Amino acid sequence: MSPMFEFHFKVVRTGVTCAYSMHAESTIAEFIEKMKHNIAAHPDFAEIQEFELVPLTDTVCDAEDGPALEPSDQPLSSICNSNSDSTFLYIRPIVAATIPIGVEVSAPLEVGTPVLRLCVVCHSSPRHIAFAPCGHLCICRDCSNNPSIHTCPICRNSFTRMLEIFDP
Repeated sequence: MSPMFEFHFKVVRTGVTCAYSMHAESTIAEFIEKMKHNIAAHPDFAEIQEFELVPLTDTVCDAEDGPALEPSDQPLSSICNSNSDSTFLYIRPIVAATIPIGVEVSAPLEVGTPVLRLCVVCHSSPRHIAFAPCGHLCICRDCSNNPSIHTCPICRNSFTRMLEIFDP
């Protein structure tokens, strides 16, 4: 019997966590499918409709920065932490863009159409504020007035100022 890998998951910007084990000979594609099933059945994740899995690595410190795990035929061991018995991943919910009341949609979006990137704090307004010196464009105008924001929500570094970015 092949060894089992232990995976620990944390939902982005929450305290909700879980752990699952899986056989070493599984592929990344099989792992993603199994996790979609397990997470959909988990009572703490009832509100999450769609999500991506983001492996925590030396270069990825926050889920907003990391690339999502893509299905592939690579062995599961390729994403596992070789220095530990456990591997940690973020569950990054995919938030559907909302259409304001009174706005009509004339046609579905075509491939290549730019997608509105929403504020990482409220998830309801477009991003218009960038932080200096890190440069992350990540919050809306309303959230920029929140006195509790003392660090960049993406990299968690202190900022010296906020810059308003105007769309043409």
